[in-house]
Amino acid sequence: MRGLSNKVAIVTGGGQGIGRGITLRLAAEGCKVAIFDLNPAAGEETAALAGGDAIKVYGVDVSDYAAVQAAVAAVEAELGPIWALVNNAGWDKPSPFLKTDQALWDKIIRINLYGPLHTHHAVCPLMVARGGGRVINIASDAARVGTSDEAVYSACKGGLISFTKSIARELARKGVLLNAVCPGPTNADDGLGVGHRRRRGEVEGRHGARHPLEAHGRARGLCRHRGLPGLGRRGLHHRPDHLGLRRDEHDLTISALLPSSRPRAGISRSQGAEANHRKIPAQGRDDELQKSEGTVMGQETTFEDIIYEVRERAAWIIINRPKVYNAFRGQTVEELIQAFQRAANDRDVACVVLTGAGEKAFCTGGDQSAHEGSYDGRGVVGLPIDELQGIIRDIHKPVIARVNGFAIGGGNVLATLCDLTIASETAQFGQVGPKVGSVDAGWGTAYLARHIGDKRAREMWFINDRYTAQQAFEMGLVNKVVPAADLDAAVKDWTDKLAQRSPTALALAKRSFNADSDSIRGIANFALHAVKLYYDTPESQEGVAAFNEKRAPDFYKHLR
Repeated sequence: MRGLSNKVAIVTGGGQGIGRGITLRLAAEGCKVAIFDLNPAAGEETAALAGGDAIKVYGVDVSDYAAVQAAVAAVEAELGPIWALVNNAGWDKPSPFLKTDQALWDKIIRINLYGPLHTHHAVCPLMVARGGGRVINIASDAARVGTSDEAVYSACKGGLISFTKSIARELARKGVLLNAVCPGPTNADDGLGVGHRRRRGEVEGRHGARHPLEAHGRARGLCRHRGLPGLGRRGLHHRPDHLGLRRDEHDLTISALLPSSRPRAGISRSQGAEANHRKIPAQGRDDELQKSEGTVMGQETTFEDIIYEVRERAAWIIINRPKVYNAFRGQTVEELIQAFQRAANDRDVACVVLTGAGEKAFCTGGDQSAHEGSYDGRGVVGLPIDELQGIIRDIHKPVIARVNGFAIGGGNVLATLCDLTIASETAQFGQVGPKVGSVDAGWGTAYLARHIGDKRAREMWFINDRYTAQQAFEMGLVNKVVPAADLDAAVKDWTDKLAQRSPTALALAKRSFNADSDSIRGIANFALHAVKLYYDTPESQEGVAAFNEKRAPDFYKHLR
């Protein structure tokens, strides 16, 4: 990349997360970077990672206009004329809107909307006076779809996108170009630690990068897949293939800062946002709460419910809850989404292997102990299962289900969604939803019928029998069945072959296969809201109670 050497850039919230990745990349390209962060210590950590004196840290509360003005003046005096501004700082505390108060609204609005207004108003006049500059606003997919329990945050990010478009038109003839990027899942620290933040119910550091675990999206006319278009009168647009073909979100951001009026594609990955470990150590792999560390978008992530490893060119994502037959809870699904995101953005990964720890289970669906009308996480049903299912399809790399035992309920759906399935002879497949007051309508039903036929799919859902690996193979649900002792070798044989194939050809092939069945996505999204209503009924709750109490359910007593 050329054209950024010795230019001055401000990155708000550069102490962690996406902001840290952007800051390190700019510094690597020769920029002099000013970090505006409420937590200067986090900013200094970023500066230490870069080494040298390319990064200078300013303790700034972006919600304080006077503080922003003073810091901008200091940057101009100490580093030189500001060429680029990246508004990355953000904060939210998810909660149902009707349970929030004005104090929380004010805080969210001050940081996420007033913060960028302050920095624009302080920096853009300087850019106009000099006849040029670049502004990048980190928005969110929450602005496009709205996010459960984040109404005010979503409103702020929607406002930021509209503000960006408006100011882009106002300043375009003055040589100041603006762009917005809507990233998806990432984790960020607030200086108090991830665990502390989760206990408080907050999802990011005050001035950390955002957004946690929601589907990727982009604002059309602001940022797109293969380059950055001119800012014309275009609406908001979402790409179902939200991960993109071998592109990183921060790559899109950096490319928008290039002095050339025509952005460049194919930007290389930032060293600051690259994974630090090719293989994450797994200690006591059969422990339910095994922790493994990785890096997602430049921020270290601690996994408790899964293990993430890279074996040669294959990313292995292992559900690590063998004591409950690898059933997933809200946290498990969140970590799975993060792991798939990491694999998608790792250029050295050719394919993904999804499996379960131990020898008894691949996955047995939702953990019923965490389900009494709603699961324990976020999303429509307290479980962002739609995002996990979507990312398995949308990741542009082949996903292999390594089925080492029970693939029941939601686990059967995950195996169905994977591009390829290799099963041990000991594996068993099936559905149990109607037994426990649940159903996975959409991918679990309609897409299953694409694999095994309509009659067989109805049999699996209505009768709830279990099927051997050989029976699943004969139905068309499994590609290959091997002895248990040969399972890993069979998986490795295919991952080695995939590593020798053209990644772009594989991505195009996968997308073309998906195009034929992508209408099921709408069925699944619609059905999820219907299932939420069903979960709130005594009939559904009877199934959960009976399962946990180890008795036969009596659904008919609850019919109205």
